[in-house]
Amino acid sequence: MGNTSYGFEVLITDFTSQIQIAKSTVTYVMVDTQTYQKTPIPDWLRERLLTATPFPLINHAGVLA
Repeated sequence: MGNTSYGFEVLITDFTSQIQIAKSTVTYVMVDTQTYQKTPIPDWLRERLLTATPFPLINHAGVLA
Protein backbone atom coordinates (compact mmCIF):
# COMPACT_ATOMS: atom_id res chain seq x y z
CA MET A 1 0.00 0.00 0.00
CA GLY A 2 1.33 3.38 -0.97
CA ASN A 3 0.14 6.92 -0.35
CA THR A 4 -2.28 6.96 -3.28
CA SER A 5 -2.65 3.30 -4.27
CA TYR A 6 -3.35 -0.17 -2.91
CA GLY A 7 -3.63 -3.58 -4.49
CA PHE A 8 -5.09 -7.05 -4.31
CA GLU A 9 -3.78 -10.37 -5.52
CA VAL A 10 -6.21 -13.01 -6.76
CA LEU A 11 -5.24 -16.66 -7.08
CA ILE A 12 -7.50 -19.02 -8.98
CA THR A 13 -7.08 -22.67 -8.04
CA ASP A 14 -8.73 -25.95 -8.91
CA PHE A 15 -10.93 -26.81 -5.92
CA THR A 16 -10.13 -30.51 -5.86
CA SER A 17 -6.38 -30.51 -6.55
CA GLN A 18 -5.60 -27.00 -5.24
CA ILE A 19 -3.40 -26.50 -8.32
CA GLN A 20 -3.01 -22.82 -9.17
CA ILE A 21 -4.60 -22.04 -12.54
CA ALA A 22 -4.18 -18.26 -12.74
CA LYS A 23 -2.91 -15.28 -10.77
CA SER A 24 -3.95 -11.65 -11.06
CA THR A 25 -2.69 -8.52 -9.37
CA VAL A 26 -4.93 -5.45 -9.36
CA THR A 27 -3.75 -1.99 -8.31
CA TYR A 28 -6.26 0.71 -7.43
CA VAL A 29 -5.17 4.35 -7.54
CA MET A 30 -7.15 7.00 -5.68
CA VAL A 31 -7.97 10.04 -7.84
CA ASP A 32 -9.77 13.32 -7.31
CA THR A 33 -13.11 13.14 -9.15
CA GLN A 34 -12.81 16.71 -10.39
CA THR A 35 -9.17 16.89 -11.52
CA TYR A 36 -8.38 13.18 -12.03
CA GLN A 37 -5.11 13.78 -10.19
CA LYS A 38 -3.81 11.21 -7.71
CA THR A 39 -4.95 11.86 -4.15
CA PRO A 40 -4.02 10.22 -0.82
CA ILE A 41 -5.98 7.22 0.37
CA PRO A 42 -8.53 8.51 2.92
CA ASP A 43 -7.67 7.62 6.52
CA TRP A 44 -10.92 5.64 6.99
CA LEU A 45 -10.17 3.45 3.94
CA ARG A 46 -6.50 2.99 4.84
CA GLU A 47 -7.55 1.80 8.31
CA ARG A 48 -10.06 -0.69 6.85
CA LEU A 49 -7.50 -2.05 4.41
CA LEU A 50 -4.82 -2.40 7.08
CA THR A 51 -7.14 -4.21 9.51
CA ALA A 52 -8.91 -6.45 6.98
CA THR A 53 -8.53 -10.20 7.38
CA PRO A 54 -5.70 -11.24 5.06
CA PHE A 55 -6.18 -13.81 2.35
CA PRO A 56 -9.94 -14.37 2.47
CA LEU A 57 -11.14 -17.45 0.61
CA ILE A 58 -14.01 -16.78 -1.76
CA ASN A 59 -15.46 -19.97 -3.23
CA HIS A 60 -17.00 -19.32 -6.65
CA ALA A 61 -17.01 -23.02 -7.59
CA GLY A 62 -20.35 -23.77 -5.96
CA VAL A 63 -18.68 -26.50 -3.92
CA LEU A 64 -19.41 -26.54 -0.21
CA ALA A 65 -16.20 -27.18 1.70
